[in-house]
Formats: sequence, C-alpha cells, structure tokens
Amino acid sequence: MKKLIQLTNKTIRSSFALACVALGCAAWPSALNADPIPTLYNTGVNDDYELLDDLAPDPHYKLVVNPDSDVIHPFVVKSDEFPIPPWLANGPDSKWLAVREGENANGINGNYTYRTSFDLTGFDLETVYIDMGWSTDDAGVNVLLNGEPMRDIDDNPMTIGGTGFGGWAYHTIESDQRFIAGINTLDFLVLNGGTQVNPTGLRVEFDTDADPLDADEKPMVRTLFAVQGDNFVDTIPDLWQVIQDEPTVYPETVTVRAGQQMSFMVTASATDASYEWQRDGNAIAGVNGPILTLIETETDQSGTYTVKVSNGGGSATSGAVTLTVLPTVELDVGRYARIHVNGIAGRTYRLESALSAGQAFSAGQEITLSAEGAGSLIEPLAKPSELFRVKMLP
Repeated sequence: MKKLIQLTNKTIRSSFALACVALGCAAWPSALNADPIPTLYNTGVNDDYELLDDLAPDPHYKLVVNPDSDVIHPFVVKSDEFPIPPWLANGPDSKWLAVREGENANGINGNYTYRTSFDLTGFDLETVYIDMGWSTDDAGVNVLLNGEPMRDIDDNPMTIGGTGFGGWAYHTIESDQRFIAGINTLDFLVLNGGTQVNPTGLRVEFDTDADPLDADEKPMVRTLFAVQGDNFVDTIPDLWQVIQDEPTVYPETVTVRAGQQMSFMVTASATDASYEWQRDGNAIAGVNGPILTLIETETDQSGTYTVKVSNGGGSATSGAVTLTVLPTVELDVGRYARIHVNGIAGRTYRLESALSAGQAFSAGQEITLSAEGAGSLIEPLAKPSELFRVKMLP
C-alpha cells in the first residue's frame, strides 16, 4: 500500500508540475503537504519556518557566486516596494531574496549562485522526494544537487525564462537523483541580464517527504571523505564529482604541512549510530561523530585513517584514507638587493657588485628587458653595505 501511495503521489506531482510550468500556480496542492525534511528551508524563513523580517539576512542560503559584492547571506526583499509587484507577493510561506544589503533587490548584471544545505542523516534515501517551486529575476539557469545539474521528468534542464518572476516553475527531485546520507547541497543558478544595475532575486518553496531509517538496520558506509581546510560542507560537491557513482572510490591519499587543519568526514546510512575513528588500526580517543578534525596537524599524525560505524543492527567500516603530514619548511631568508631597471626593450643588462669602494666589480645576474622596457634584478648581499651598478651589454 505504501508503494502504491508513493506512486500515486509521484504521478500527481508530475502532472501538477507540468501544469504549473504551463499556466503558473500560486500554491502547492493540499494533497501533497508531506512532513518536511527538518533542515530544508524555503527562502526567507527562520529556523521555525516563520517569515523573516524584510531586509533580514537569510541564514539558510549562501551566495557562493556573487559578482555584485562580498555579501554571503542574501537579504529578504521588502514586501511593499518595487519590484513587488510585478514579482510574486511575499508570503505566506516564503519571501524573495536579493544580493544587496539595504538596496531592495538591485544587483549588477552577471551570474549568481544561491546555495542551501540539508541533512539526510537517518533517512532512507530511496524514499526521499523534494517537490520544489522556484521563481527568479532574470533567468533561472539551472538547479544543482550536490554539484550535479538537475533535469525534469522530460529530461530537460530545470530552467526559468527571463520573465518568470510573476509565477512559479515546479520540479520534482526524486530518490534516484544522487542524494547522499549526510549533508546535501542545492545550488540555484540565476542570471541577471542587462548592462546596468537592475532587480535580481530568488524565491524557493519546498514540499518534501522522506522516511526515517529503521533503528535496527545495519549501517551502510558510503565513503570516507578527506577534506583540507576549515569549510568542508562546500567541498562536498567537488569530492562527489571525484567519487562519481562508485561508493568504494574516494581520495585515497592526502598530504598537508604540519600546522594545517585537516578534516575527515564519513557519510553513512544509520540511525542512533556510534563512530569509532582509527589511525593505523588504533582507536582515536574523544571522537564519536561523523567528522574528525585535526586542528593543527603534527607529523606523528601521519597514517591510515578509517572509521567504524555501529548501531543496533551491526557495524560497517569505511575505506581508508592515508594522511601524510610533512614537516614545516624552515627558510633561510637572508639579505637581497632588488634593482629595478628601466631601459631599452630587447637589450640585455647585467647587475655588477663590489664589496667596497675601490674594488673591482664582479658580474652578477643578467636580464633581457621585455617589450615594456622594464624589469628587476635580484642579488644576495654578502654584507649589509654593498656597491651595485647596472651595465647594458653589447
């Protein structure tokens, strides 16, 4: 019966999506009000799914591509000013987002990417459905799930025309479209056309369904990611490109310098799971979660890392990543003289030096000037005070 209901809902969703693309719709059909994925949010709402105030930053979306400014979290568009209308009115379940703080919906022309992340840990990936409505100004170029471009039920790109901001375009993301157990990302690519500053924005609403895993189901460890740096979430789509469709293929070796931060992350289908991290087969104390972070790596932390994931149904162990921590580099900086030469393009000049007045000059570095007729000569200093001259060669 459950499968029949899912099939029926899928058919309704597909039919509704096609109708809304053709005609434009104002709201979701009530038959599809499923329990939401707890960490997937409409645009313009807070953690409790309540509408944010106008001009407030949205904590659930990031501008990972923003040609206009260094703003990271987009801002809620004012509800009572242009461009609303002709844009859809804000509310009742979402609001428009734009790229400039305090300037209602303006931005320069270019391509923008809005990203939201959601966690599917503890959910059966085969039951995940995301019905999505989105509206953009100007064009909606595409939607990416974990770095992969999405396609609709007719195998067309998920796009919106340049004047789609007066209605919704609806799509369904189904369970066979590269969801992962753990953090997932959705990217919305928006093009703002024109040659000068003009309104641009994004509006998204979701209706979702996902069944939790049975608590006694044995974990399935998909892979172990090795991630350098502070922000591993944004790196997941790139790593997913590396492993492609093979769950046993992953970055097998990572090399860092001592003192760098290093993170490992495992993705596993498991509820109420415990995690035992190991280096060279020995348990690492004090870590019981899907992420192992080495704040400042040391050379004695080199080795082969794995993680064992366990729950009431049993346990599974990830593949291994070998970490090599190189010692820090000690540099002998020394003293150098840098001589800037303005001369004739194509001619060769030589830097000559003497330790003191009255001594003969010895030949040093040579340089042939580029078309700009300028360049630099660098010479190590034998002592703090030294004489230099530049000679043009025949």
